[in-house]
Amino acid sequence: MPPPFALEMAAVLAFDGRAVLSHRSAAKLWELLAYEGEVEVTVVGRGIRQRPGMRVHVVRSLDRRDVTKRRGIPITTPPRTVLDLAETASEREVDRAFEEGRISRRVSRRQLEQLLARSPGRHGAAVIGGLLESENEPRRTKSELEQMMLALVAGDPRLDE
Repeated sequence: MPPPFALEMAAVLAFDGRAVLSHRSAAKLWELLAYEGEVEVTVVGRGIRQRPGMRVHVVRSLDRRDVTKRRGIPITTPPRTVLDLAETASEREVDRAFEEGRISRRVSRRQLEQLLARSPGRHGAAVIGGLLESENEPRRTKSELEQMMLALVAGDPRLDE
């Protein structure tokens, strides 16, 4: 059995030092999302082709502040990972990754604001902006959700209000 994340390391190495683990694969390694699927990498360059078993995202440049290593694998930082997800993933996945990042203290408002400032024109910027705006809105507590679930199971008509 190969070591954990061997496939991810192989995918990064396949691009001669121009690739980093990114998107859902990075979110999995950062423990922001559960993910089983094609390995996703971001490659700096032009004319880069897709490869079997991988999803390749091509960029002209990648700021060194947005790249680090985890378990020896070059990878996008957690804030950059959330921004990448905001461009390609469902709203639910982005929200989940953002919340997990906040809870684990891997993603902060300040980091996301700085990232957005140096990433003008990114398609995911509006999604991240929305997350930051709603960051302080009250969320349901565990007990509120439990009460709602019990009422739903019991067929409580007040849930339709």
